[in-house]
Amino acid sequence: MSEEELAIIRDVSRRALKFQEYIMRRAWGLYYSVWALAFSLYIALPLLLSTYYPSAPEYLYVLIYGAVSLFGVMSTTWIFSVAR
Repeated sequence: MSEEELAIIRDVSRRALKFQEYIMRRAWGLYYSVWALAFSLYIALPLLLSTYYPSAPEYLYVLIYGAVSLFGVMSTTWIFSVAR
């Protein structure tokens, strides 16, 4: 290979690595945003439920926590599968 071809390969690989870094940085940012929202919902939704419906059965709390957890896990899976 000539020096010119090697320079082209280096340039292309450098740009590919920068793009990969951008994609992963974006994915991790979305990941943290999703889980920050999930933790906020872990606190806010049961509090709202107990405020407006004080005699709520326990299964509603389990459903809320389960739905928020499912949202977090599914969002995380989707974010990183798209980032690959």
